[in-house]
Amino acid sequence: MKVNKLLKRAGKVVTKLPRALKAFKGMVSDPELSRSYYPDEPRKGKTAIYLDLLWWWVRHQEVNDFYFYYGLDRKKGARCGDFLSYNDFRRARDCCNRKASASRHYSYVCILRDKFVFGQFVSSLGFRTPKNLALFMNGAVCWLDGRREMALDDLCGSGDYDGDYFCKSLSGLGGEGAFPLSISAGRLFIGGQEINLEQLKSKISGDYLLQEAVAQHPEMSRLYAHAINTVRIVTYRDGGQVRVLYAAMRAGTGGSRVDNANCGGVAARIDLANGCLLGDGIFSPGKGARTLCHPDTGVAINGFQIPCFQEAVQCVTGLHRYLYGIHSVGWDVGITPEGPVIIEGNDDWGGCFPMAFEPDFKARFLRACSSASRQS
Repeated sequence: MKVNKLLKRAGKVVTKLPRALKAFKGMVSDPELSRSYYPDEPRKGKTAIYLDLLWWWVRHQEVNDFYFYYGLDRKKGARCGDFLSYNDFRRARDCCNRKASASRHYSYVCILRDKFVFGQFVSSLGFRTPKNLALFMNGAVCWLDGRREMALDDLCGSGDYDGDYFCKSLSGLGGEGAFPLSISAGRLFIGGQEINLEQLKSKISGDYLLQEAVAQHPEMSRLYAHAINTVRIVTYRDGGQVRVLYAAMRAGTGGSRVDNANCGGVAARIDLANGCLLGDGIFSPGKGARTLCHPDTGVAINGFQIPCFQEAVQCVTGLHRYLYGIHSVGWDVGITPEGPVIIEGNDDWGGCFPMAFEPDFKARFLRACSSASRQS
C-alpha cells in the first residue's frame, strides 16, 4: 500500500514537472521577474538560479515566486533554509487558526471573510470602521438605514443619493474588484471619470457592499493621495495576551485607487517602537524592486512617520481580544484626521513580505504558532 502511494505521488510530481520547468524559464529570462532586490551584491548565474528553483520545487512541490524577493539570487547572504515554503507557511497559519476554533466545532474566520458581517461586528463593539450603507444584490440596492430596497437604476438621475462611497465585493481578496464610487447630481463617477449605469452594473457583478468613503489623514495623502494607504498590523493570541507580530505600510502608486501589492502598490516596514517607516519601499515581484522615495510623490520612505500608529496598534489588539476563535489576524487600518479606522481583518494574511524583510521573522512566526499549540 505504501509503495502504491509513493508511486502515485511520484506520478503526480512527474506530471507537474513540465509546467514547473516552463515557469522557471520564464522567471530566469524575464527582466522584470528576475530583477534583483539587492543590485549592489554579486549574483549567481542563470544556471545556478535555475537549479535553485528546481531544487526548491523538488523539496516543496511549489514554484518559488519569491526567489528574487528573498534575495536568494545573491552569491552570499540568504539561504533557502532561512525561509518557509509558502505552502508550509500557509498550512501553519491556517492550522493555528483552526486550532483556536477547534473546541467550538466551527470556524470563526467567516467573521473576517464576509466584509458586511465584519463591518457590522466591528461597529457593534464600538470600534471605528467604515460604515456599511447598502448591499448590491440581484440588481437591487438594499439600504441598511430603514431597510429600504430599490432598483439599482434608481441611483441615477435624481441626485437623492449624491455622495462619496466605496464599493467592495463581499468576499473579495487583495482589493480585487474594489473601487471608489461618487454620485453627483445623479451622475456616476469612478476615480473622477464618469461612467454609465451599465458600466457600474458590470463592475458589481455578484454581491457587493457599499460603504461610506474614508477621508485620509493629510500626512498619508502627502505620501499618496489617490488611495487609502493602509497600515498592515499582524496580531496573534498568546494565551490571554494579544501580541503584534509585525507591521508594514502599503501605499498605492501610478494612479491606482487601491494600495495592494498585486496592483503595483509599494510596501515598507514599520518600526513598532515609534511608528516610523524603516528602509526602502518594496514592490512585489514583477512590479519593480526597491525605491528610496514614493515613485509618484517623491516623499522619502525611510523615516516617514505614520500618524496615530500606537493608537492603531491599540485598536487592533483590543478588537482581536473579542476574536477568541482566531489565532492570527492581518489587520488593514486606515489613518484619518480623527484617528485610525479598521478597514479589514484577514485570517489569510500574506507572509512573503515579512519573511523577506523582517529580521528573524521565520523564528518569530514559528514561536507564535507554538503558542497556538499550547492553547489547543
